[in-house]
Amino acid sequence: MLVRSRPAFSMAGVGSIARSIAGRIFSMLLRAMSTRGTSRYPSCVPFSHCSATLMGIFGLVALVLSAVGVYGVTAFVISGQTHEIGIRMALGAPRGRVLGMLFRRGMLAASVGLAAGLIPAYGLARLMKAVVFGVSSVGPAVLMGIPLALAGAAALAIYIPARRAVRIDPIAALRNE
Repeated sequence: MLVRSRPAFSMAGVGSIARSIAGRIFSMLLRAMSTRGTSRYPSCVPFSHCSATLMGIFGLVALVLSAVGVYGVTAFVISGQTHEIGIRMALGAPRGRVLGMLFRRGMLAASVGLAAGLIPAYGLARLMKAVVFGVSSVGPAVLMGIPLALAGAAALAIYIPARRAVRIDPIAALRNE
């Protein structure tokens, strides 16, 4: 493979862009921290608001990455079961029943992972309560809302490859093995 690049895209150019962006972010943080004593809010509010926004953005990125990971693993597992799915479909199993079987298997694994993650999440939420100003991070809405969002993302990530596997022609699935 031959890769050619233009001199404008050298690492020095990338480094200068990164330095200018980092400088802008640093100046924004300094500006936010310099207004701490002049506002009617407590001195920690601007910085806490910034950190809470960043934590929310990182949380959304983590949700998307976990959904993509669950999708990838589920698609891989289901692709290994095409022979079994083909046999079930050839023997006359309804598509809805095979889809339900694949969905139950995937959601069982996701439920075990969610249950195992709730215990450390509760401990870390208590730790984060000290970082974010004025927010009760161990409330029931947070501890139930996030697992429900993850379960919804996992359900979608399981349903898509399962639906694709059920639409395969049984003869083609048996022939490929």
